[in-house]
Amino acid sequence: MTISNVLHTTGFGLLALCFAISLGRVVSYDQREADPDTFIIRYAHYIQEESVEAGLQAIAETYMNAHPGVLIEPIVVPRSVYRSWVQTKLTGNVASDLILLDTVPAREQIMFNFFTLNEFMEKPNPYNRGTVLEDKPWRETFVDHLSGPPTYWNSLGAYWGVPLVANTTRVIANRSLFRRITGAETFPKDFETFITLCEKVRTYSQQSGAEIFPIAAAGRQSPFIHRLIESQTLPLMIRCDWSRRLKTYGHERKLGYIKGRWSFEADEIRLGLTLAQEVCQYMQPGFLQHDARDTLFYFGQGKALMILADSGIASSIKAQVPFEVGAFEIPFPDKAHPIYGETLLGRPSEGANISRWAFGITRQSPHPEIALDFLHYLTALETNQRFADLTGSLPSVVGASVPEQMEIFAARVHGYPNGISPGSNVGNEASVFFNAHVHLLLSPDGGLERFLAKMRQGYLSAILRDLHSHDVGIIQKLRFMDTDLAAEWIMHSRGLDSGHALSAEDPEKALGRILFSQVHFDADRYWLLAELADEGLAFAQ
Repeated sequence: MTISNVLHTTGFGLLALCFAISLGRVVSYDQREADPDTFIIRYAHYIQEESVEAGLQAIAETYMNAHPGVLIEPIVVPRSVYRSWVQTKLTGNVASDLILLDTVPAREQIMFNFFTLNEFMEKPNPYNRGTVLEDKPWRETFVDHLSGPPTYWNSLGAYWGVPLVANTTRVIANRSLFRRITGAETFPKDFETFITLCEKVRTYSQQSGAEIFPIAAAGRQSPFIHRLIESQTLPLMIRCDWSRRLKTYGHERKLGYIKGRWSFEADEIRLGLTLAQEVCQYMQPGFLQHDARDTLFYFGQGKALMILADSGIASSIKAQVPFEVGAFEIPFPDKAHPIYGETLLGRPSEGANISRWAFGITRQSPHPEIALDFLHYLTALETNQRFADLTGSLPSVVGASVPEQMEIFAARVHGYPNGISPGSNVGNEASVFFNAHVHLLLSPDGGLERFLAKMRQGYLSAILRDLHSHDVGIIQKLRFMDTDLAAEWIMHSRGLDSGHALSAEDPEKALGRILFSQVHFDADRYWLLAELADEGLAFAQ
């Protein structure tokens, strides 16, 4: 036999072997799906951290051992295509049982494709039996009480998911480089010392000839910029609390701008923008166009002393860089600061809406009751503690202790709420307009006045577009609620149910919830239209 024949035979043999293996996997898959005694729950996410995948697998195996016949299987999708993948699966009606909601922002996608968890949020988590959380409603077992998306959507009046972790942002520093530049061991604890450190890095870079930037940052970390602004603008947020609920919503902040309760001429806004300008000058040039990989490259190559990092990726950063690192809280100015202390009420809190990695149950799940039970198990006190220990993440459940190496990331829950940031918490169109021109504020050839001039030109129009979208959204929600109300009434009067335990809300409660939401949305809408009419504004019908 010639070498050519051997190669051909070997090639066909390998091809046949691959075909046989593939066929076997397909047959095995079909058999498992058809087995009436096997229940498969699949959860989809984009978190490709080795420790997270291993932690989820370990917890799934414990659950499966306690529940014979249940198989828990992960579907890990690259983050770059995750959002498109989710949309495709939901549209094709072939979505997994559980889906990570963090990048599923469309309100309509949530509403039509996921079960609400309202009925279960006011009941204790059964897996907390025997713990200090035994009698607590499920919602109250989470550190932020599920105060916003992706777990709770106020505009929909419903809970849609439960989180695995809490999330905070800290500064991670190259400790070896820090010692070399400063000769010190202790990281900055106040704003003035932080700025002094940034100046020392600049001086060291100039004297040594090595290109080293104080901070490596990415454009996607613009929330950090907005937090700087928000630290100065809480008094403006209070002025927009029309209903005295100690909390403002987006349409109230928009209306506040139109009615003159806040503006770009306000001292609080100007100081917030100046603060962002001062801090961002220490970031690498062009950082608004950079992504997380760019910042990690700068940091890992020793070209930046510090990097801004969420708690969820801190362990990964430590594992990837070849030097010792340390972390510290972002030092905000305090009331004693001669410039920025003027409008401050106090240190901002990190306790609001810090939940991340939240899973929701799709309506396409063949076994939503089991998926719900697995979510109960995942978010029980003991399980959440185990997940935090295995992954080095911040626990999302009250009473779970923070892993020692993550103590610096523990959320500071005491303090004042954040204020207004024109580029993050006013409206979508307003944010797009602000962020499209923020380079005018932060670039060397820009400046505060040039940026403010641009805001005066187009920010009001963006606000009005946002308010129009808000009005259209309320009208659509009221129409959907009319349909829901009719369906609930017919099912109640005929003694029907959906066939799913997750939809087994008490009919009278369901009717009351929908009617209450309708009244709330109607009242808000007509109040908003009346306030706009006072300013000579109206929406085209």
